[in-house]
Amino acid sequence: MMIAKLASLSPNQQGALWLLGASLAFAAMNGVIKLLGSDIPTSQLVLFRCFFGLVALSPFILANPRQALFVSRPWLHVLRALLGVAAMSANFWCVATLPLATATSLFFTKPLFMPILAALFLGEGFRMGRGLATLAGFLGVLAMLDPQEGGADPLSLGIGLAGAFCVALVMIVIKKLTLSEQPLAVLVWFTLLSTLGVAPFAALVWVTPNLAQLGLLVSLGFIGSLGQYLLIRAYRVGEASAITPVDYTQLLFAALIGALFFAELPGWQVWLGTFIIVASTLYITWHERQTAPSRPLPGDLL
Repeated sequence: MMIAKLASLSPNQQGALWLLGASLAFAAMNGVIKLLGSDIPTSQLVLFRCFFGLVALSPFILANPRQALFVSRPWLHVLRALLGVAAMSANFWCVATLPLATATSLFFTKPLFMPILAALFLGEGFRMGRGLATLAGFLGVLAMLDPQEGGADPLSLGIGLAGAFCVALVMIVIKKLTLSEQPLAVLVWFTLLSTLGVAPFAALVWVTPNLAQLGLLVSLGFIGSLGQYLLIRAYRVGEASAITPVDYTQLLFAALIGALFFAELPGWQVWLGTFIIVASTLYITWHERQTAPSRPLPGDLL
């Protein structure tokens, strides 16, 4: 019954619903990270996220081994994994130490870096409209600098922005990778290399989880993979320019989870900064879709 109703919707309506589910999954994953973050080191959280993400991908690897494992540019995959692990570590650290709404807002600054990086590495022009939107977005970040009101201290803000910058770099690398590699191979090699790369660092600070923590750690990989799947489905059936605004419901889900489970109530500075960031990134995303519709899907990033 539900499937029949979903099929009767327009492609953009279907895409919006898939994206809404993805936003909820990612917000839930961040809630799990926050729950574990005070006891489990960040590198260990990243390891479990990547390893069980790889487990979730194993049916696709077994079904299409050549498509999943054959690559022609291995060193570019290594670079993509290094940047992805750095971004994930920064994001997980911010989620564990900041209010969920604030950490999520910082992660959504990633499109602000794209006009600069695209001009430097892809030879794209740096237009005035995108430049002003980028400046406005970073002013929104500065508006969130108030730890007493649920905002970010300078260190956390810097780590959050560094993580978002790494995600923007990942987008550039993926744009180059997808010219020669299968999307499944890009995702599989990222997950595999990230698992192998972060394992030694996790071993150095390893904290043996109790049974409840172990269950939550295992869920990280599967919830994250579910979010990835829903995100990719969303952008396959819907037009990016039409459904991208739904992605920002993750901010609302983050605020709701933070309020219900962690007694977090962000102050007005956080909401003001979030509004400015969302408006700026929506403009940049819309402009990018108009001029370069072949950009990698958000689901391919981490």
